[in-house]
Amino acid sequence: MTDLSDLAIHYPVGAGMALDEHHIRQLLTNAHSWEERYRQLLQLTRQVPALPPEWRQTEFEVSGCESRVWLVLYKDEEGLYHFAVDSESRIVKALLITLLAAVDHQPADKIQRIQVASYFAELGFAQHITPSRTNGLVAVWKKMSDFCALSA
Repeated sequence: MTDLSDLAIHYPVGAGMALDEHHIRQLLTNAHSWEERYRQLLQLTRQVPALPPEWRQTEFEVSGCESRVWLVLYKDEEGLYHFAVDSESRIVKALLITLLAAVDHQPADKIQRIQVASYFAELGFAQHITPSRTNGLVAVWKKMSDFCALSA
């Protein structure tokens, strides 16, 4: 079985990683159309590995999502929170990667200040994401936020 701390801490999204929030914002800002932005999002999924099979289990599944989503949560000794996600849907995984870029490897207070709807609106997704998909993304963020509150 893969070590949870190793998986979460070295998952390639978030602060100091190649796919941090600044990189994601720049990538999407440079896209001139929704189709180009969509292609860029799908390219992100090639840079982030799939979760190992042992973490794609029911206990890590997030309910309320349109497609199956798995979320692994971990708090390190310094109080930083680490997450790893996967989905059966490439576009959902891409959207989750953009969320992780803002919250992964961060302290609880920063994570809990994120306004998911506003964040996705800033990235230009608001008019392109279905309400059910938005609800799923909010469910993932809520699980992250609740984990931060419970383990603080």
